[in-house]
Amino acid sequence: NYYTNDQDHTICTYNLGIPGNTSFDLINRIENEISFRRSDDMIIVLSAGINDSQLVDHIDRYSIEQFEDNIKKLINIAKKYTDKILYVGLTKVDEKRCDPVSFNKHKAYKNAKIMTYDRVINDCCNKMNITYLKVYDLLDNIDLYDGLHPNETGHQKLFNEIKIVLNKMIL
Repeated sequence: NYYTNDQDHTICTYNLGIPGNTSFDLINRIENEISFRRSDDMIIVLSAGINDSQLVDHIDRYSIEQFEDNIKKLINIAKKYTDKILYVGLTKVDEKRCDPVSFNKHKAYKNAKIMTYDRVINDCCNKMNITYLKVYDLLDNIDLYDGLHPNETGHQKLFNEIKIVLNKMIL
């Protein structure tokens, strides 16, 4: 995908997200993904964690300690390639539609848990001098097509906020 930023630079972006992936999954493939797309003016945008906060049969999918360790690993891998790293925080969900999720009665998301995981991301970014973008309060339930995933309006809201930060990083 390409877009032109406010300074008339054409930016090439790659969405490397895979539905259902966790930070654990991303650790296993991030270095390979980055190395194939490496450039001198690279900015890495990370966004992982909501699936880590998932409850499976009312039990934590991953502990907060495991999650924190993974966020640090992801950031350290990204730092090998650039000092321009943006970590996009987690969005809230519509709990009425996510406890359980429509596509799997064994899986659920809770906003209190998501907020806890989002604080871990923010803390790691602060300690590791990485730009963090809080988006937790950005989307409303109407911006989520299934209570979890952003719809077109939700994606546009996210893009608008991310674009502001990226424009500052490009300067």
